[in-house]
Formats: sequence, C-alpha cells, structure tokens
Amino acid sequence: DRDGKRVYTSAEARDFRDPRFSPDGKRVAVTTFSDRGQHIHVIEVASSRMTRVTFDGNANGLPVWTPDGKRLAYLSDRLDSGLNVYTIRADGGGEPVALTTGKGLTIPLSFSPDGSLLAVMRPGPAGNLDAQLLSVKTGEYLPFGESTAEEVAPVFSPDGRWIAYGEGLGTASELFVRAYPGPGGRWQISSGGGGLPAWSKGGREIAWIVAAADLTSVMVADVTVEGDFIKAGPARKLFEMNFVRPSNATWFDASRDGTRFAGLVGDGQSAAAHSNHDVSFDFLAEVRGKFR
Repeated sequence: DRDGKRVYTSAEARDFRDPRFSPDGKRVAVTTFSDRGQHIHVIEVASSRMTRVTFDGNANGLPVWTPDGKRLAYLSDRLDSGLNVYTIRADGGGEPVALTTGKGLTIPLSFSPDGSLLAVMRPGPAGNLDAQLLSVKTGEYLPFGESTAEEVAPVFSPDGRWIAYGEGLGTASELFVRAYPGPGGRWQISSGGGGLPAWSKGGREIAWIVAAADLTSVMVADVTVEGDFIKAGPARKLFEMNFVRPSNATWFDASRDGTRFAGLVGDGQSAAAHSNHDVSFDFLAEVRGKFR
C-alpha cells in the first residue's frame, strides 16, 4: 500500500516478471518463467487463483491490459515469423489476434483510453529506441514527439490527453509528460532520475520508481491540468522496498486508484541475483535477450 505495507503475496512462489494491474485493480497479469518457457498468467487477487492465458511459443511476455479489461496485448514468438504483438482474452479463452506481423521488434506499453492506439517502443532510423503509436485498426505506426533522445516506457493518461515517458537511459533517465496528439509542450516530472511511470488517482498523480543499491524508492507527484499545459507538484517518496529488479523485464506497476503497488520480491539470494545497481531501460537490448 502507500505506506509500503505488504497487503498481498502470491500463493505460489514462481519466477514472476512484468506485473500489470487490470483497469479495475482486481487482477494482476504477470509473466512466469519455467523450464516450459515464458507464459502469461492472470492472478485474481481476492482468491489468489492464477489462470494461464498463453500456450503457444516459448517466449511470451510484457502483458498490457486493454482499457475494458477483457484482453491483454503481449509480445510472443508463437509463430515462426519472429517476435510480434498479439492480443488474447484475459480469461484464457479464444485464439490470439496478431497486431503486428513480420520481422522487427515492437514492445507494447499502454493503450489509449478508447483502445484505438497502442503506445510502443521500436527501433528508430538511427538505431535508438523510439516511442511510437501503433494503430490497432490499420497497423500503421504514428510518430511520437521530436526528441532525439531515447524515449522509453510511454504511458497514456486516463483521459488520453497526455503521455508520460522516460527520456534517456540508466541513471540519466528522467520522466516527462507530453501533450497528445499535440501541438503542446513537454514537462519534466522527475528531477532525481526515474523510470516505469504509471498514472494513478484518475490522472491526478504519476507514480514511478528510483532504484539505487539494493532499495527501490516509490515516488509520486501530483499533477494538475491548467488549460493546455500540465503542472507537476514536488516529488514525494512514499516508501522504499527491496524489490527484485530483473534487468530483462518490467517489475513495478501502480493501481489506477493509487492505493496499491505491484512489485517483485524474493529472498535475499534471489534479490541479490537479479537486482541491478542502477535502473536500465534499454528495452531493445534487454527484451532481445529475454525473447532470444
């Protein structure tokens, strides 16, 4: 919770990655690793019931909920054509539907509120990562911003007017908000590093993490909209936690109401084995390794 008290622990000890709250906060999608491959599961928090939703391929991960909570987008090698983005029903029924095809890497991050766009990361012309927007209907990629810096982890605000994202990599990464679709400004949210932004409290707050040594700080800042610009209040630390921080996955999320935070925890041995001394958001290299 907001005080750092652990209010839920999965009933099963597994090698988890990529925790993502459902829109209603009642479920958490995760990636599980085992000798049978990487697959997506959905945990119902109230009952601890865990439902497997992917069965094809050996590398499935990075789940993203659709706004209605009925489906998940995810990255998968389920076909021989390489890694692509698919959606599947969150209850495990039905067949996957491809959003991308062919070669190349597209990393899903966040749907627009109407579900028509998927904020993604993919290699740009210069080889660096670009935050882009994928049209779910046409498969067309739309540009995002004009910065020459690495733009990572783009996340739509609940009203779709803004996108929070990281700019830069490692300890040099800072969080920004940009108006969408623009034109509009660009506002810096963090000032001491940060990554994995998540909108909470109906868009009135942004949460993120700052990792150093063995502890992760969960930070928040209030945001208010004044006309066509957004104003961020001072950053506040809610708590510190010894999260396990695998370098080849995501490991933090905030519920939409801002009351709960999902992270990966383990015993001291596993935490030391998986944690980094800084936060790297070089998803291109890391996800290539994860889904190799």
